[in-house]
Amino acid sequence: MKVHKVNRIYSTLIGSALLVPLIAGCSEPVKNSTPVESTLTVNAQAVAAVPDYIKEAGELKVRFVENSPPGSFKSKSGVTTGWEVELAQLLGERMGLPVAAASIPFDQVIPAVMDGMADMSLASMFDTPAREELVDFVNYFEGGTGWATYADSGFQPSDACGKNVGARSGTAQFEQFLPAKSAACVELGNEPIQVTGFSDETAAADALKSQEIDAFVADSPVVSYLVGESVGRLTRVGNIEEIQPYGIAVGKGNEKLETALRLALNSLIADGTYFRLLGKWGVESGAVTEATTNAGSR
Repeated sequence: MKVHKVNRIYSTLIGSALLVPLIAGCSEPVKNSTPVESTLTVNAQAVAAVPDYIKEAGELKVRFVENSPPGSFKSKSGVTTGWEVELAQLLGERMGLPVAAASIPFDQVIPAVMDGMADMSLASMFDTPAREELVDFVNYFEGGTGWATYADSGFQPSDACGKNVGARSGTAQFEQFLPAKSAACVELGNEPIQVTGFSDETAAADALKSQEIDAFVADSPVVSYLVGESVGRLTRVGNIEEIQPYGIAVGKGNEKLETALRLALNSLIADGTYFRLLGKWGVESGAVTEATTNAGSR
């Protein structure tokens, strides 16, 4: 399928703006991060389930989203790291494959899989019925939407009507969550929410620190991480909303790869490696006890 056709389909179903075409070599290769120690390397069942075309290629092509801590982001030393980067390495290890990875913009995550530029994308992406029309998901985590504001602002999510709230462009928060909240404000006779899009969550956090916006929303692990990194300048407010499964995106109908990933993930869960990884990054509250497929439509 041609990239421009993939982009049109994605825009129609997800409601995002026109996507930037995927160009080979335009994304930055990911340098190795150091994952938690694992008591087991290869899982024979997972290795056996890997599709022949991936075995022949000799590597697992993975895409992450750019600058989305703590899932994937660049450290001060220039290494792309994060708990999802390390999880991908562990999954590849269990499947007997090295990981060839790159970071790309969020709105290219699904097209990269659909167009065959990636075998899978691991990008803190909510598994939703609309997205399942484009790709299949192997579920590995649960997260929701969290709110943050600047210290002493007094802002609460219940007061969002008429306020300026930021989110990463192309995300579920930007495309669905905030517009729905804004529509509810209007129905009650209040001012709509001014929704401001940013290139990534870090940019939204920076705008919040300088009080250019009143609040921002993002996946709950991202909010927790950025608030913690702000050294008291930002604070979490309200409850985590709309808890949903995260999914590793794979090609539609690629049952062999789905099976290999489930077997690999379940082996990481069974021997505790998965939980040690989440604990290392402070995201253990979203842990799952079993890998599933397309849980967003159930």
